[in-house]
Amino acid sequence: MSRSLRLSVLLLALFLTVLCRPVEAQRPPRQPAQTKPDPADLGGITLVTQKTPFVSHLSAARRAIEEKDWPVATTLLQKLLDLPADLTVLVTQKGPGDKETKRFVGLRSEAEQLVGTLPAAGRAFYQLEYGLKAAELLKEARFFDEPALFAEVVRRYLHTAAGFEATERLATHQLDRGHSLSAALYFEKLIQSTGPEKFSALTLFKATLAFRGMGDRNRADLCWKHLKKKVGKDGLELGKRKLKIDELRKELDRRSKPSASSGRPDWAMFRGDASRSARAAGTAFLLDPTWSQRTSEEKTTQEYLEKATRALRSQHRPVLSSFHPIAATRRENTSEIPLVIYCDYWGVHARVARKVKLSEDENYEAGDVYWEAPSTWSVDRMLNNSQHVGAIKQWMQMYQGGNVKPEIILENSVTGSLSTDNVRVYMVEDFTIPPYIQNHPFGRPGNRSGFEEN
Repeated sequence: MSRSLRLSVLLLALFLTVLCRPVEAQRPPRQPAQTKPDPADLGGITLVTQKTPFVSHLSAARRAIEEKDWPVATTLLQKLLDLPADLTVLVTQKGPGDKETKRFVGLRSEAEQLVGTLPAAGRAFYQLEYGLKAAELLKEARFFDEPALFAEVVRRYLHTAAGFEATERLATHQLDRGHSLSAALYFEKLIQSTGPEKFSALTLFKATLAFRGMGDRNRADLCWKHLKKKVGKDGLELGKRKLKIDELRKELDRRSKPSASSGRPDWAMFRGDASRSARAAGTAFLLDPTWSQRTSEEKTTQEYLEKATRALRSQHRPVLSSFHPIAATRRENTSEIPLVIYCDYWGVHARVARKVKLSEDENYEAGDVYWEAPSTWSVDRMLNNSQHVGAIKQWMQMYQGGNVKPEIILENSVTGSLSTDNVRVYMVEDFTIPPYIQNHPFGRPGNRSGFEEN
């Protein structure tokens, strides 16, 4: 056999050996273990649930509704509606295919929704059982003409005839004061409870006006559609005038002209404008902060804040800041500088909201200070003033050390609110912490609770 032939045979044998070797199976890459989504994980937001024996009322009420046991169902739900405060709880429900799902609910809000979705027989029983109590409370509210009493009727007995009237009165109360947003929320409750087809023509007109005022065109068009059917050719009496449908449309256009603040990015005061119901021209919300800043640089102030936070959380109360920032646009020649202006425990700061390039030599990054001004009676400044430090520490010792009102440092929204005319910024210069007066703290003489009561 020639040398070249032997080489060819050897290469062929090696090739066949490789082909005949067993090939190891390729394992798929290991997949991470599939874990059930945690309903308590809200992307970094912590929501504290509250333990209460009333949580079992929801599941018991649902079973009673399925069995059409209206006395048991309505009794359980009314106990939840009578709770003085709504409680956030985590409930387990069966979904499609008997698959269990967990979700956060407010006990009172969920009870209100269940009563509102009862079948006709259940709603009739509810009205029969609780309509008289609701009517008595409504009579008291009418006698005193007190919005707080009307609000109690709405809170406890929304889905009764008296609840409907109380809700409509509160909506009108808010609308008369230019609070379109608050009025629309009450009219939305009525729509969910009975539907707009059961509204009177006047209620439909007011609801249309409220929804227009807050910019909800879909709800406004829905109410207008039902209003046209109700009014027909007879017209609607508004005051001493009787308006036809075309005149009603003109009246709506006249009353619901958008405010000057609704088309601009500025936010000149708390809740936008004097009516406290402005709507700003915004963009998509951002979940990741572009910049952040402490509201205090003083260690002692931070300790006061931590004590206030612990006190509120121990009582299952929300921790809310009393500082309400505003937004303004500073115009320099052809450039605009968007500013966020806010109070903190030192004074007032104006920071640039986003990156701005004015020229080759002048640039601002998001969060840069544009200007700031100290407040003489702020907590940080008083702690750094030898003449004032003794007073502020004594007051806070009485409020927090004596457990009189440990959260007081979070509550002064008077000094925390600002307003602007895009030329100047206005604030109330006063004590962030009200002085503690022995026996009569932060209230009029003789008021031991510390709050004015008329």
